[in-house]
Amino acid sequence: MRPLVVGTYPPRLCGIATFTADVVDAMAALPDVKRPAVAAVTRCDEPRLPHAVSSDIGAVIEQENWAGYRAAATVANTFDVVLIEHAFGIFGGPDGEMLLGFVDGLDVPFVVSLHTVLPSPTANQKRVLRRLCERAAAVMVFTATARRILLDQGVARAGKVRIVPHGAPSELFERRDADDAKSVFGVSGRPVVSTFGLLSSGKGIEVGLRAVDSVRDVVPDVVYIVAGQTHPGVLRVEGERYREELLRLVDALDLADNVRFVDRFMDVDDLAQLLSATDVFCTPYHNGDQIVSGALT
Repeated sequence: MRPLVVGTYPPRLCGIATFTADVVDAMAALPDVKRPAVAAVTRCDEPRLPHAVSSDIGAVIEQENWAGYRAAATVANTFDVVLIEHAFGIFGGPDGEMLLGFVDGLDVPFVVSLHTVLPSPTANQKRVLRRLCERAAAVMVFTATARRILLDQGVARAGKVRIVPHGAPSELFERRDADDAKSVFGVSGRPVVSTFGLLSSGKGIEVGLRAVDSVRDVVPDVVYIVAGQTHPGVLRVEGERYREELLRLVDALDLADNVRFVDRFMDVDDLAQLLSATDVFCTPYHNGDQIVSGALT
């Protein structure tokens, strides 16, 4: 079987891109499945395009180019099956509706994996999602809550929806020595709270900082490690404004000795070190509608 996977893909830095790369690797290990090709969704202003750095790329879809979606469908029809990694915000048009042009051009079956399932979608978000689910051979969600929301909203039929838990790279299950891991981050012997991921205001890091301040009297040597570079989409629009706001809050709360920022993209090895060093993992996200968290998984 020759699958094609549609989604963002490295070197683009986003959670879906990382997930898509992991899915490709996992599918390639299955018997009777050839290594999947990828139809990578890109932005026209990205400095490095996926096809320049990866042999997995079978097609490139420029995010806001209608014609690119139809062209990619022609390529997809040379494969046996298509898997779409869907989230609002990574496909072009209002609520990603350009993706509908892609699926309308498909002659082969496709499965859609839904990373965004909103309890209160707009009318257009609901329309786009319903069209995708109607056309799909199967719909995958990560949680029972996401499945219930889809069924309650009438977006998908019960017989189509399957729950497939998010999962995580196997390397992250190989626990390393905590003392060694803490020494890597320069926090040997100290209790560590951590948060990782591409930085944006939705992460709610300021909540974590205030929480560390509130426990400092009880645990004076606690360290909060905030790991990850600023999200490229945020950096493009507002630069490092959010990170600078956080640094000012650290100064205002006199937390310089209790907070460490690791300003870089965290690969799997970095994450394995960080999680091994971590005593408490913190997800202070603002968005109560977030249906799944790769970091929390």
